[in-house]
Parts: sequence; C-alpha cells; structure tokens
Amino acid sequence: MNFYARKEIKDLLAYLKTIDNARDDVAVRRIINVPKRGIGATTLNRVQDYAQEQGISFYDALKEADQIPTLGRSAAKIRPFVDFVQKFRSQLEYLSVTELLNKVIEETGYVEELKAEDTEESRARIENIDELISKVVSYEQDAGGKTRKYYGLTKTGKKQLAKKEEEWKEYSRAVVKVLGGACHEYA
Repeated sequence: MNFYARKEIKDLLAYLKTIDNARDDVAVRRIINVPKRGIGATTLNRVQDYAQEQGISFYDALKEADQIPTLGRSAAKIRPFVDFVQKFRSQLEYLSVTELLNKVIEETGYVEELKAEDTEESRARIENIDELISKVVSYEQDAGGKTRKYYGLTKTGKKQLAKKEEEWKEYSRAVVKVLGGACHEYA
C-alpha cells in the first residue's frame, strides 16, 4: 500500500491542510470525527446543506453552527472542533510544519488512541506516523529552516516574507511534493 494512502497519514495531512486553508471540504469532513466527537451523518448533511444555501465552505458553515436552526443541540458538538482548528490557525506563523504536526498529534490524542488499542496494526500505524514526522523534519532541514516560523510577525519578518514570496511558493510546492501529493488523496 502506498505510504500516503494509509488512513493515519491521510488523517494527519487532512488536519494540516484544514489548519492551513480550511477550504477543502473533503479534508474537513475527513477529520471532523477524528478523534470521535459524536457528530453524526445527519448533522454533517445539515451543515453541508447550510453551506450550499449560503454559498460558503463547509468549514465556514461549521463556524456558524450556532446559527443553523436545524442543528439544535448538535451545534455544541461542532464548537470544540472549530475551536481546535482556529487555535492552530492563529499559531501558523509561529510554528514550523514539524511543530504543528507534533501538536496536532498530541492534542488530538491520535497516537495515544493507537497505543491504547495495542494491536499489531496500531503499532504499525504509529510507525507510519513516526515516518511522516521524519519526512517533514528532513524536508525542513533541507529547506534551511525557511518555514512560517522563520519569518515571524515582526516588521523585518514581514519584509523578508514579501521579498521571498517566490521562495515561499517553492517551499510550499516542495512540501506537497515531499508528502507525495497525498493532499489530493483524502477520500
């Protein structure tokens, strides 16, 4: 099986993609119940209907869950997911991809859940996650540390970022390449 076709890899890449962009409805839907949050198919369909009616993304509809009358109490289950994503979105400029990935793994309890399963399959999945982390670390080392964290929010950092916009685009394309184009394989 292709490394990037594995569930745990697709899940974690969907988290990174959602935190970075949140406009990929497939990625958002993939992770909304990873870990389990008790958000059912009916709720998700109602959110999707609202998104289509309003002409907004699925994630933007999730952010407005309290305003969707057909959700009722289910809206309360959506809020922690949105808060989680928003928290990391606010930290994007301070974190490297490796730091972000590690924080997502830790705060979702993804590896802890696999450890609790304590099966041969769960141990293999943990190894795959470790390999993904190694690939990201390796890429960042090869990129010379030029990640979002490198530029920061200072005036100097913003000027550097503006001057290096093309370099940043190359970095972004390379991350997608390093991750094997897996961002397009969420289904």
